[in-house]
Amino acid sequence: MLWLIGQISIFIVIAALVGAVVGWLLRGLWPSGRSRSRESELQTALERATARIADLEAGLRAKRAAANAAAEQEQAATRRAQALQAEIDALRERVGAETETQQRLQAEVEATVTAAAAIRERLAALEAQTAAAAAPSPTPVPIITAGAGAASIPLRPEPPAPSPPEPGPAPSLQPGLFDAAATSAPDEPPSPVPMPEEEAARLEEERLAAMEEASRRFGGGAEPGPADDLQEIRGIGPALEAMLNQMGIFRFGQIAGFTAGDIALVSAALGRAFPDRITRDDWVGSARTLLEAQDSGEESF
Repeated sequence: MLWLIGQISIFIVIAALVGAVVGWLLRGLWPSGRSRSRESELQTALERATARIADLEAGLRAKRAAANAAAEQEQAATRRAQALQAEIDALRERVGAETETQQRLQAEVEATVTAAAAIRERLAALEAQTAAAAAPSPTPVPIITAGAGAASIPLRPEPPAPSPPEPGPAPSLQPGLFDAAATSAPDEPPSPVPMPEEEAARLEEERLAAMEEASRRFGGGAEPGPADDLQEIRGIGPALEAMLNQMGIFRFGQIAGFTAGDIALVSAALGRAFPDRITRDDWVGSARTLLEAQDSGEESF
């Protein structure tokens, strides 16, 4: 009896527990008004978050487009800077070439001025020689007597009136006018203009110094292999060829590459016997022509 009562009590407790659980479950499945309001707020917040995310994505896309445009502009600016740098380098090379040309022309002008001064000095010396040769030699003054018993009075006869010079062509100051080598052999030195011994010694000393400097510049008198026939260059004969060989000049290429400084140095080494011969006879141009013919295998005449 007691066991039956105990079993009934246990069943009643189990039934109560099952009812409580079922009630709790039914309450959870059947939300209240407060839960529905909370769900509505969460839904609204979710929609706002979704809209915010869409706005952020649109801003990110715009920033990406701006970054791409900036990168393209940077690449274009880099290419432009490279092009400008290339133009600057080209201008620097051009300025350097123009500076070198200006220096070369300045040296040529100085050499021309020096040659002109030498020509003027020679012209003045020749004019002095001409005036000295044309001056009448002193003649004894005859003594004329006035008559017998009268005192002898020396009377100087009147000099004859100078005859006007005959018309002729006006003198030209072109190179070679007073240079006997212009009408003689290519390297036949002209008759030197007389000058004081001290001046002649000074000029010879300068010529020897220029010869020594030219020998150092062009390698001295050692012949570097087969030499060219320098007499094929216009204005060079055996004597000039020997002097050039003494300086170390044996080939057309050396003369073809003469700078203005080389021309001035070699001209000074040749001395006053061959003034301005390199420029006047255009050794550089003739050597370049012979060198081109030599390179092309043609025989030069």
